Amino acid sequence: MADVAGGEDLTPQHILRAGSLTKSYTAALKLRLEEEGLLTLDDTIDLWGIDVPSADAITVRQLLNHTSGLADYQNNPTFIDAITAEPTRVWEPAELVDYTVELGPVGRPGGAHAYSNANYVIAALVGEEAAGGTYVGLLREHVLDPAGLEHTYLEGEETWDEPTAMGYVVQAMGTPTDTVGAYHASAVWSSGAVVGTGDDVRLWMETLLSTDFLTDESQAQLVDWVPGTLNYGLGIFAIQGQGLTGYGHNGAVMGFQAAALHDPQGGATVSVLQNQIGVDGTGQLASDPTTLALQILEALAAS
Repeated sequence: MADVAGGEDLTPQHILRAGSLTKSYTAALKLRLEEEGLLTLDDTIDLWGIDVPSADAITVRQLLNHTSGLADYQNNPTFIDAITAEPTRVWEPAELVDYTVELGPVGRPGGAHAYSNANYVIAALVGEEAAGGTYVGLLREHVLDPAGLEHTYLEGEETWDEPTAMGYVVQAMGTPTDTVGAYHASAVWSSGAVVGTGDDVRLWMETLLSTDFLTDESQAQLVDWVPGTLNYGLGIFAIQGQGLTGYGHNGAVMGFQAAALHDPQGGATVSVLQNQIGVDGTGQLASDPTTLALQILEALAAS
């Protein structure tokens, strides 16, 4: 259901939150800016006015593949307390960076993979400085419009006419709790605030991974994997299935889950967006969109 209280069915035309799938859009933006000569992925972030510990050693590439050593501001109890106390507050990116710095580093630049939303907030700030525009403006100019994404937006900074699905957190056998107004999208910004229709999300991952949207050199950088729990590249990961490997990303923000995966061998691309997190009304765990997307790719490859 798009709206449980209103009895509105969920349709392909509804807008849903994509969560950390946003990272694939932000990484592609950095690659496009590099192609235009506005920055390089090997620039250290101090060159672009970023003031964090080890800024003179952290590169843009390390932000995008999560090897910067920076902590995740979303793990800072002070941030959690602040957003709980004032959920609709509009956050400045610099505030999110401050919460990151407060935690201290979790590793050395260029070291082990350590997933951090702060990396993508800082990456967007680098892009703004390098290209002389706002993140939302650059995203639309260099990524969303060129990719033909007519039903994709940055929540908190853009508006749309399409119907919007409510998002729900469901506890065992409980009533779904709507979460759309639970926090302002600026709390996740360039790390998690993209919204869109399911087909636009599928089109995006297909465009990113199977067309000439990026140059061959950029494509090679995109899938230059950092070994870890998942092989992580630049805003996408590789996940192993039965007889195939899916390339893509997933996301989860309050009330929503999403995944988009591409099979580079078979050529199929699948997106799964859900407006529910938690357990369903029977007390069973809600389906995981990443697992479901991979299963669909496996079925398509076997057909």
